[in-house]
Formats: sequence, structure tokens, C-alpha cells
Amino acid sequence: MLIEQKAEISSLTVKAIENSKMSINEIVERSGVARSKVSAIRNGALSGISLDLFFRVMLASGVRVKVRAA
Repeated sequence: MLIEQKAEISSLTVKAIENSKMSINEIVERSGVARSKVSAIRNGALSGISLDLFFRVMLASGVRVKVRAA
């Protein structure tokens, strides 16, 4: 995956977290993702974060995720 694409997915995930108005703890509980990883995502980290984690956090934040391959 290109770093630009991962950065874009990261940005969308951060927006989903912010728009959800949920606490980090709520997202952790709903997603099953470790608090350290959710915090890292919220802070814009890319290293060590898989697509699966981004999508789980987005879904826990109440966002519908649709993936298309070009």
C-alpha cells in the first residue's frame, strides 16, 4: 500500500473518531482495538497500524465503510 493511501485512510479515521463524539474508551470497547492503537490512530500515526485496525475503529465510530478496488 502506498503511504499516501494509508495517510488518507488515517485522516478519514481521525475524522470518524472526532465526528462520533465518543471517548477513546468507548471506541476501544466497541472496536476491540487496544487503547494504545486507537490513541496512535487519533494522533495520526501510520507505523504499526494495519488497514484492519483503521476499518475496525471507523466502524466502531459509526461510519459505514465501503471499499472499492480500481
